[in-house]
Amino acid sequence: MKQRQRIPLLYKILYFITKFNIDFLYYRKTYYLNTKNIPSSDTPLIIVSNHQNSLNDAMAILYSMKIRRPHFMARADVFKNPFAAKFLSFAGVLPVYRQRDGMENVKQNLSVFSNIEAFISRGNTVVLYPEAMHQDRHFLGRFYLSYTRLAFGAAEDSNFEKEVFILPSANHYSDYFHMQEDMLQIYGKPISLKPYYELYKVQPREAQMKVNDMVRAQVESLMLNIEDEENYDAIYFLLKTYGKKFAYDKHGNPNILPLKLKTDQALVAILKKAYVQREDFVKNLYADAFHYKKELEELKVEDGMINRTIRISKLLSSSIVLILTFPIFIYGLLHHIIPYHAPKLINRKIKDKLLHPSVFIGLNALLLIPILYILYFVLCLVFTHSLLIAFIYLLTLPLSARLAWNYRKYFLRFLQKVRLYHYKRTMNPRFDRALFLRFGLYQSMDILVDEI
Repeated sequence: MKQRQRIPLLYKILYFITKFNIDFLYYRKTYYLNTKNIPSSDTPLIIVSNHQNSLNDAMAILYSMKIRRPHFMARADVFKNPFAAKFLSFAGVLPVYRQRDGMENVKQNLSVFSNIEAFISRGNTVVLYPEAMHQDRHFLGRFYLSYTRLAFGAAEDSNFEKEVFILPSANHYSDYFHMQEDMLQIYGKPISLKPYYELYKVQPREAQMKVNDMVRAQVESLMLNIEDEENYDAIYFLLKTYGKKFAYDKHGNPNILPLKLKTDQALVAILKKAYVQREDFVKNLYADAFHYKKELEELKVEDGMINRTIRISKLLSSSIVLILTFPIFIYGLLHHIIPYHAPKLINRKIKDKLLHPSVFIGLNALLLIPILYILYFVLCLVFTHSLLIAFIYLLTLPLSARLAWNYRKYFLRFLQKVRLYHYKRTMNPRFDRALFLRFGLYQSMDILVDEI
């Protein structure tokens, strides 16, 4: 008989609070795709994903599902703090020991893995990242087979009577490090291990490798995988610049992350094929891309802005908008200055920059935002003696946070427009050179795309 996992009330409360903070405050837009492929919550299941962005990746999976309590695995050193260890355990995170933690500690993994296998076989969900590390680049690393051993181990725990599934998935971000960007979590088709049970009994390694090949192929098809590490920066720059034009040419909207992902995958495939067929041409193209990128950085403008027509009337109207909405910016800024700056104090001590967004999200979603919002609500209630006013005030807080951040983005874009207007008025030679490089780069890319 299937055992339904009991979810504590506190877990449910934290789930919905943090989901709102992340989906509305931290991200501009979240996309959860193919969630119909997620088996029911009483299915023995391992969800497998690429690993791009530390804690953000885990939260993307957690909030893409109807509330359940999946287990995750994290390196043991994050459990050193007693408070952190208790919270992580409550959240369903289990420690995994590495060789650097000492061989005596590594032996504890046997007990951890045994418990995980039993947990899965009882009809629960575990999320694993076969790359065993995160990276700030869009590529799929080597898959370690430990997840397949756990999956077959879970089947063996039930004497191969239960059907264990592995669900491939992938995440994708428009930007790793900033707020109000877009995030995508997408699922493939669940893979049943049942057809491989008999093979596993006699040749476990071969069964694991066959399953791994299928899982990895699905994950790769769902994500942006730039395999050319040597030319990664040039390729990624082309995706961020020419890739927008390419998306429109393919009738896709580059402002919608799932559509942009598809066109980026297509463009990467074209560049990969072109590199084999016309290596010298593509190498020169990458060199031009770097040159153009440098010019943009010197000019402090974005590719999407450089060929725009900037009129003084547009600058004046933008100035008026900024002046009129400045009080809204100040309102949002003053209420959220602590949540914005407090994580920076912690991140100064953390060398791994991919952990910075995790600290920002974790500290704010779980602690600072809920506490401050409650405090603001109580203070408003004390001073106004009106529950209605206090409630309306509370509702304005998350909205003002988004508006303040978007005001900042609008202001920075306005500064770019001012620079562009100045460059054109003064006939800046660097600006003319950047336009020339852009024209040549886009023309070369058009030729390449048409040929391939």
